[in-house]
Amino acid sequence: MGRYPKGGGSTAAGQHRRERVRMHAAQWFAEGRPNAWVAAELRVGLRQVEKWRQAWRVGGTEAHASKGTAWAAAAG
Repeated sequence: MGRYPKGGGSTAAGQHRRERVRMHAAQWFAEGRPNAWVAAELRVGLRQVEKWRQAWRVGGTEAHASKGTAWAAAAG
């Protein structure tokens, strides 16, 4: 068996928490906050914030919504 259970170690609670973090980031992007500030506030890496901002520019806040686990999508 792999290191993580189905879903790469993602629990529903963990997914929800990560989605909230991304939504906070999207709100701050809309306010014009710089990437370094967002990364510090959310305690995540600057590169991750850059990726989120790029997704936000293309798809808006909806781009940060949880898409579910990969195994659930594959099983569906």
